[in-house]
Amino acid sequence: MPSKPNKPQPSAISSFISSADTKSPREALALEIFHNLRYQHRWTDLKLHSLSPPPLLTQAPSDSHSQSPNRNKSPTGRSKSPARDDTIYLISGQPPRTMYVHPDLQKRMLRDGIDETAVEGQREWVIPLSVGEKWTLKRFCHVFNGLPEREPVRVRPSASETTEAAAGATTNSESNSEFEWKDNKRVILGMLAHNGMGGDGTVAYYIVQEGEVKPRQNG
Repeated sequence: MPSKPNKPQPSAISSFISSADTKSPREALALEIFHNLRYQHRWTDLKLHSLSPPPLLTQAPSDSHSQSPNRNKSPTGRSKSPARDDTIYLISGQPPRTMYVHPDLQKRMLRDGIDETAVEGQREWVIPLSVGEKWTLKRFCHVFNGLPEREPVRVRPSASETTEAAAGATTNSESNSEFEWKDNKRVILGMLAHNGMGGDGTVAYYIVQEGEVKPRQNG
C-alpha cells in the first residue's frame, strides 16, 4: 500500500500566531507584522500594544493610551486579554538603523559634512495594516494622541569628521560639534499585501508624520 503523504508542517509565522492564542484577525495581522520586523528587518526589543478605538461622538472623551505588554505572558510580550474587533494594535521596537532623517537635519549635516550614521536610532511605532484597509483622519489623530513625545537625539560626528573639520580653514564654530535634534511624532504603516489571488504577502513600510514637513529646496 502506498504510504500516506506526510502532513505539511505549519510555517514559522503560523506557529508563532497559533502559540499566541489570538482572539481576532486584526490581532493575527499585528503578530504577522511583528514576526516580519523581528526576523526580516532585525528589529529588537519588540512589544505589542493595544489602543482603544476613538470614542463615538455620542460618548464622553476618555484618555486612551497604549498599554505596555507583560513579557512573561506570551511570546510577543503582551497580556492575553480579550481583544475587540475595533482594537487598534501598535508595535514598538528598535530598528537596526535610523529610519528617517528630517530634511532640515539633512541640510545641516550636509553643510557640516556629517554622515547619517551619526544620528542615533530611536524606538519606532508601527501600525499593522492590510492592503485596502480604510482609516479615517480621526483614527490617525487618535493614534498620534496616544503616542509619547519623541526624545531628542544626539548627533555625534565621527572622529574622522571632527578631525577633517578642525583642519579646514572655513569651518565655523558650530560645525562638526555634537548637537541635539527632536523630531515630531511619527508612525510607520506596516502594510501586508494580499495572500493568494495575485498577492504574495509582502509587507511594505511607509512613514507618516504628525504635522507638515516643508520640502527641502535645492542649493
